[in-house]
Amino acid sequence: MRKALIHKQILQTLRSVTGNPKTGQRRKTGGIIGMAFLFVMVWFSLIMAFFGVTAAFSAFFDMGLGWFFFASMTLVTLAAGVLMTVFTVVTTVYQARDNELLLSLPIKPKDILFARLFQVWMLAMLFMTMTAVPTLVRWFINAKAGALGNLFAVLIMLLIPLLSVALASLIGWGVAWISSKVTRAKNFTTVFLTILFLVVYYVFYFRINTILRDVVANGPELAEKLSGSWNPLYRAGLAAYGDVPSFLLIAAICVGGFAVCYWLLSRNFAKIVTTKKGSEKRVYREKASQQTSRKNALYRKEMKHFLGSPAYMLNGGMGILFMIAGAVLLLIYRETIRGLVVSLDAQFPQIGIAKFLPLAGAILIAFMSAANDITAPAISIEAHTLWLSKSMPITAREFLDAKLKLHRVLTFVPAILLSIAFFAVFAGGGNGLPGIDPKDFLLMIAFVLLFTEFMAELGLAANLLMPNLTWTNETVAVKQSYSALIAIFGGWIFVGLFGLAFWLLRTTLGPLEFLMAAIVFLTVLVILIRRWLYTRGAERLEELAA
Repeated sequence: MRKALIHKQILQTLRSVTGNPKTGQRRKTGGIIGMAFLFVMVWFSLIMAFFGVTAAFSAFFDMGLGWFFFASMTLVTLAAGVLMTVFTVVTTVYQARDNELLLSLPIKPKDILFARLFQVWMLAMLFMTMTAVPTLVRWFINAKAGALGNLFAVLIMLLIPLLSVALASLIGWGVAWISSKVTRAKNFTTVFLTILFLVVYYVFYFRINTILRDVVANGPELAEKLSGSWNPLYRAGLAAYGDVPSFLLIAAICVGGFAVCYWLLSRNFAKIVTTKKGSEKRVYREKASQQTSRKNALYRKEMKHFLGSPAYMLNGGMGILFMIAGAVLLLIYRETIRGLVVSLDAQFPQIGIAKFLPLAGAILIAFMSAANDITAPAISIEAHTLWLSKSMPITAREFLDAKLKLHRVLTFVPAILLSIAFFAVFAGGGNGLPGIDPKDFLLMIAFVLLFTEFMAELGLAANLLMPNLTWTNETVAVKQSYSALIAIFGGWIFVGLFGLAFWLLRTTLGPLEFLMAAIVFLTVLVILIRRWLYTRGAERLEELAA
């Protein structure tokens, strides 16, 4: 039975490459080749990045601390394995859709668990080659550890995934339990944790060179602290030089850790995956209903859908986060930014950088607001309920207006806040820098709001023309669509074209004159697209709802 279950999990893993999540059918050969090529490119890029890490740590060989190099890379490999598989464990082991179906069959729960963990182990082995391969290559070149040491180094890298699966399974158990306990604001909790992870990731990414330098500079002190007789990292380093007792200890930790984890989970697996914490008990309280207009009712529906879908919020509203963060950073580093502009103005007095500030601010804010593609999947996400719009006493125009209003509300506010922060930094002048005139600020605001309206209409028009109405998971509708691609990259391309147009016309139009011309151009585009939405777009909506 275990063989059959393992075969099922292997096929499920392969289906993620060969299957089309939009239709549930097998991809065409070209699509499979494309997915494989994309994976190989990402895999190769990460391997090259970790080759850089091993190059920095190779200084330990010159210090006579080869064991510390291997111990450090063993820790990196273990951490990478845990981080890359912990959420796979949650979805594959604890929240798999067919858990209850399999448990209803005459199959032992421990066999189901073993097959699930086998799938996670395969993925861990795959993920950890990104760190293990550079580590072993560097080890073979620099360590001169002999045949036995090299053999032990390879075996340790093959055993580490067992320990990473064990740790990821225990952490995933906790994540699944917390997820089931959180009933209120669950969507916001998901969004918050995702954003927190991204912030930590990018902070680490931009500080990686500093961290590597500090580790190398303090290598001897760190090595001295780790060189305890029973320290597992120290023993891993000694094992890579051929120390048999140290290798046996590391093997016992990896195999024993996985065995203990499997034993604990197998005793409680059925209970873990079938216990439903449920939602909070709701008590009915009578209250008066408030009558509202059809437009407000549709808008509230759109806002509720947006706030109720973490995938929609994260993929459609990242620009909100960027603009709010940008406004805060502008105010925090106000003097630094002003000083930089004053310095540039002093170095290039013939240019007169100050007069470019309104145009630069407008283009910068437009670029950040383009990261919002709220309307781009707005029709696709209605795939299963689009027919209801035809049965309700609403017009196609009202239906489309509600989509546009959601984008406006969620993008106008942070864009205006960022514009005000930009104005606050450069208003009033001083220190040799002329301030932004309030009239110029109003031009900047007008450009930003018109560009936001243009992006809202462009995304909605693209989705009307290229909807995805066959999805089985809303995340696919939000992320994997041509309309989302057109909305985001089309917006950024438009911003780039505005900058290019100004550069080509710089001898004819000044910054403010160009900004006014851009406002007129955007106004015409907005009018034309809105006219199409209310005529041909409305007809297209009726066709889709039929």
